[in-house]
Order: sequence, then structure tokens, then C-alpha cells
Amino acid sequence: MNIFNKKILLSVAVATMLLHGGGVYGKTNITHISASCSAEYAGATQSAGIPAGAKIITSYSDKRRNTVYYQYNERIFCYERTRRRTKEMQFSYGYVKIKNVYTSPLHSRIFVVLDMGNKSYNPVVDGLQLWVINSFNRRCSKVGEGFRVRKGKDGMIVSKGCYCKNSNAPIERRIWRARDHYYDFTGKVMWIKHEYDVREYKYQRGK
Repeated sequence: MNIFNKKILLSVAVATMLLHGGGVYGKTNITHISASCSAEYAGATQSAGIPAGAKIITSYSDKRRNTVYYQYNERIFCYERTRRRTKEMQFSYGYVKIKNVYTSPLHSRIFVVLDMGNKSYNPVVDGLQLWVINSFNRRCSKVGEGFRVRKGKDGMIVSKGCYCKNSNAPIERRIWRARDHYYDFTGKVMWIKHEYDVREYKYQRGK
């Protein structure tokens, strides 16, 4: 088989995956298509209603969902294969960028971490926001906010500053009391752990 025919088959395979299901399930971060087939991928995704350069997050092929979720230009979209239409997922207005995307173990939920940048009140309190997308009804809900977000074994963990112990001190000397908020893989709070100290300067913008 010559190279030209191989490229045609690869393009058809990618387009079929996007249109009919069987995509990639990202467990920690967004899954990227390898650079070696970027040209073929670009053509296939455009024909499937997904712009070239988009990063596929996950794909559902069951009858109830039959969708592809992807990131493009710091936004997340849901492409419906049956109706061949695209819906943008709505989060907070004014966030700077998408920091991370995670999927739940059963892939029913997509968790999105937003970097609020200079839109936040204080990076220790709300520098990052965690949102969840329900893949069954395509609704977005805010889960929590804080200075650090990570995926644990049993759910998502958001570390958030509660109050500053010495608010009149210079930034490099300010100490906050913080707590870890634990959420299950549907976005519901499970518990909040004990307080501990964090230094504000470590989470200031640009650090």
C-alpha cells in the first residue's frame, strides 16, 4: 500500500471515530493526537464538524450521549453527532485560561480547572475554579475554588484559603489558614479537612 492510500485510510478512520464514537478517554489531562498524523487529523476533524487544532477530551458512542467533547481556543465544546451541531460549555466569564481537564473514572463527568488570573480576588482564595460537566445532560456547574486543584483516588481535591492571620503584613510575610475540600466524582462535597498554614507569596500571580 502506498503512502497516499495510507493517508486516506487514516483520515477516514479518524473521521469515523469522531462521527460514530470510540474516541479517547482522558484520565488526567487532555489527550493529544500525535504530531505524525496532524495533517490527516485536521482534515478529518473539520469534516466531522470539529475545527482543526482542537484537542479531543473524550468521546461517547452510546445512544443517550453520542457526543465528542473538545477544547479549542481556551474554550470547551460539545459536538452532537446525531444533530451535527456544536454547543459551547459555559463557565465563569473572565477566566484567563483552562489549566487542566480531567475525566471521572466512569467518564460520566468532565472536570475543568480554570485559571482566573487577575480576575480573582486573591489567588489563595479563588485563583483557580473547578467546574464539572455532566455528560448526560451537558450541564456545567461550579464545584469550588481555591489555590490548588488535583485529582485524587476517590474524587477531586480543592485547597482553599479561609482567612489571613496577618492581613496587614507585606505579601511576602502573609500567612493564610487553608483547608482541603474533597468532592466525589459527581462534584458533590464529601468532607473538609483540618486547617493548615500557607504563605500567600507562593501563589501570587506569576509565581
